[in-house]
Amino acid sequence: MELFILMLAVIALIAVISITVYSLSKSNAPKDVRDISCEDEITRFGKEGEDDAYYFLRHFLEPRGYAVIRNAHIFYNGEGSEIDNIIVGRTGVFIVEIKNMKGMITGSCDDNNLMQYKLDNWDEMHSKSFYNPIKQVNTHTYRLAHFLRDNNIKVFIKNAVYFVNPEVKVKINPQSEKTPVFPYSDRKKLIEYILGGDENLSDSKINKIVRLIKPYE
Repeated sequence: MELFILMLAVIALIAVISITVYSLSKSNAPKDVRDISCEDEITRFGKEGEDDAYYFLRHFLEPRGYAVIRNAHIFYNGEGSEIDNIIVGRTGVFIVEIKNMKGMITGSCDDNNLMQYKLDNWDEMHSKSFYNPIKQVNTHTYRLAHFLRDNNIKVFIKNAVYFVNPEVKVKINPQSEKTPVFPYSDRKKLIEYILGGDENLSDSKINKIVRLIKPYE
């Protein structure tokens, strides 16, 4: 009987020590391991991509007289859009939707969802579907166009989707004629697309559009 009680005491002591060691290791873990959930990590990853794209667009476009407005909240008819980047310049008004994703992106411009395929750190393939950013940016364009029209500005708005991550490959078939998709490897073509716009906006109209949108940034 005494041996049985002794064994129970030893087991209880081992359990207490294990719990204490686990608690200490968790409390001493780096903050990014201890506190950041999977959702937080995705949000942080997306923001990093938006930051990279914003500074890339500014670097090439602002010296040429273009304004780059980020994260503008535009509302029309009671519905809102948070627009990653609005570019305003001589060649027109453009919306650029940013996605920071790795792996292979496949689908059609008409699909409601695209597919992402990527390898994890153990070379296992994972896949997931996500809302088609072509449809997403087209909704943004519709709302911004009507927002400007309600403020007596009529201008044709072009848009594009930019996958900012260097570790991405994109196969959209067929491509949308109205909304081109640019992977990181074609980022210079995104700049050419904007600079090659067929509008010819006056300085006064550019300034009016920027002044109107800026407060919503």
